[in-house]
Amino acid sequence: MEKKKVLLPIDITKDNNKEFAFAIEFAKRTNSEILILAAYNFPYGYLLSAEQHKKAIEEEKEKLYLSILELKGYYQCWFNQWKPFKYDKIRYIVKEGSIEEAITSTIKEEKNIILLLHQFYYKKNGVSDATIVELFSSKISILALPGLKDFFETIPNLNSEIFESQKESILDKMLRDSEIYNMPEDINLFRRDILLAS
Repeated sequence: MEKKKVLLPIDITKDNNKEFAFAIEFAKRTNSEILILAAYNFPYGYLLSAEQHKKAIEEEKEKLYLSILELKGYYQCWFNQWKPFKYDKIRYIVKEGSIEEAITSTIKEEKNIILLLHQFYYKKNGVSDATIVELFSSKISILALPGLKDFFETIPNLNSEIFESQKESILDKMLRDSEIYNMPEDINLFRRDILLAS
């Protein structure tokens, strides 16, 4: 049986620290690969020459790389006590287009996906109805994360045993406050809980 993959869409213009920390801890527990998905879009890309387009893509990839370094730094400080970062089952996917198109195409390309969907992505400026329809028809699991204002950080200077216990408590609370939907079976539940509540 193919292992599960945790798909985390990120917006590099926003703070993704807590989602990334949650994704790492969740993937460790489930022995899953993490797919960090980012998208970039050039609304006036058709005005760019081939050379300008190539340079613009490289600049977007550099921004993503810096964003990943920040995410790892946050995780190292607040959730790893600056120990060596050993979780190597992380793959970074960068796609041109909107985040919606990136989510949809990744779901088509990959199997055994657990999509970590923060409420940002299914609110007004997030995932559209077309993407939701794609999610409904795909055989994936959606883990709808709660508002992350209640996501507590650890106290990194505790002794290791207390620190690990605190980290487990934080993850347990996040999992209790999240909802999981197995598509397409849970379409009606997802519509009721997420779409109507948005």
